[in-house]
Amino acid sequence: MKIFSRKKRAALDLSLTTIVILIFAITVLGLGLVLIRGLFNKAEGEIDKAFNQGQLKVPPTASEPFTISKTRVTLNRGDKDELQVAVYNTGTALHTFKLETLGDCIEQVDANGNPYFLLTPSNQQLESLERSVKAQEIGSWGLTVRIARNTPSGDYACSIQTTTSDVADTESDEYKIYYQDFFVEVK
Repeated sequence: MKIFSRKKRAALDLSLTTIVILIFAITVLGLGLVLIRGLFNKAEGEIDKAFNQGQLKVPPTASEPFTISKTRVTLNRGDKDELQVAVYNTGTALHTFKLETLGDCIEQVDANGNPYFLLTPSNQQLESLERSVKAQEIGSWGLTVRIARNTPSGDYACSIQTTTSDVADTESDEYKIYYQDFFVEVK
């Protein structure tokens, strides 16, 4: 006579069901995390864009398509300051705008040929001197102005220029070139 005759099948079925449910739950959780991460990355880009445009003292418009946050920068030797530069794409298509520095900011060098001024993107890992801007939208750059320790005191006239670097035909209505002057006073 068998007193403890149990079937072990129910315990095995329960464990297989549990495993299937766990695999399904982990898959759904993983897909959900990927979706949420993608939404946050997109939102972060839009927030950064809006924040950068909101920081501009004079945002660019169709009538004044290129602006700079400061027209005069006063620094001691060895110091740095931040500028915001923005362009409004008045064209009818997406264009790539390229920034260049002109004037005393690139012409003034010391006896070894090292520049007194360095104008670089504020966050070199994230920014470049080229920016793609959709038609009728604003593109902006953060720039850092660094003054070398051996820079002579005085006023320096600098210019920032932007051009539509993706338009080869300079006679085209889509080709744009803009200048903005600013002055650096070194104490």
